[in-house]
Amino acid sequence: MTIRRYDPADAPALEALGGFAARLGKNIPRWLDKGFTKPEFCHVFLRDGTVAGGVVWAEFEPGELGVLDFCTPDLAVPEAAALLRESIALAKPPSCRKICYNLYNDNELFAPTKAVFLAAGFSVAQEKKSFSHRGAPLPPDPGRLAFKPLSEVGEALFVDMVERVTVGSLDSDMAAEAAQLGGAEAARLYVEGLKGINPDTALWRLGYAGDTPVGLVVPQRLGKTVGAINYIGVVPEQRGHGYGLDLILSGTRALAALGLSKVIADIDRQNHPMEAALTALGYEFDCEEVVLGMTV
Repeated sequence: MTIRRYDPADAPALEALGGFAARLGKNIPRWLDKGFTKPEFCHVFLRDGTVAGGVVWAEFEPGELGVLDFCTPDLAVPEAAALLRESIALAKPPSCRKICYNLYNDNELFAPTKAVFLAAGFSVAQEKKSFSHRGAPLPPDPGRLAFKPLSEVGEALFVDMVERVTVGSLDSDMAAEAAQLGGAEAARLYVEGLKGINPDTALWRLGYAGDTPVGLVVPQRLGKTVGAINYIGVVPEQRGHGYGLDLILSGTRALAALGLSKVIADIDRQNHPMEAALTALGYEFDCEEVVLGMTV
């Protein structure tokens, strides 16, 4: 097996393979067109000179390289892991400090794919649960919080709130980033990463109880019909009042107003208060997720 950069002529070959390879073949041109990835981040695997699979990377935030999709032929784990390591070497920018992959267990190849990434040097950084809201009736706004958009409060305050929310957070990945980089830098990079998902910050908002900011929520459109609550948090001194539910409700309403039929929310497995809030608002459990990471 060998590896090389993707060429547009490879798309039909991938689609002809069917299954996960066909999905990859359809997605690469779309992702390149929308700027989700770059040509140097798209690689195909060759068996006897014939396209047999591939991997696509993206810069989710400055210094972080993530997997958009991965499809390997029916290989033994060591050989597939070697291909993955070679792809990392080809794609990794000089500034890269972290590589990650969010793998969902509704993927029928969950176990072998996880084994390949672990053999390639990744480790389990976080375990999460994925929920979705698909139009279930939402309760009325309890009216406890007033909301101000990022455009009104300014990005500096928004980044500061992310740093404050991370203190004592049940999001283990965020806490680890803050411990490694310092709270302020981790918060700045996280906000930059969110803008990398969708640069439109019109729906980002802080929640206030009177004049006091208590938390924030980042609803984002991901596609024509799908959105996500990509960040939510309450500052430590305001926890225990159920404000998480108010924030999720506000974000879900904002995305529903765009006509989106599905809203996704992923949380740390141990974040039981947020799970209770999501369930109360009509979110349903979809699957579990493992975040695989590597520092470089």
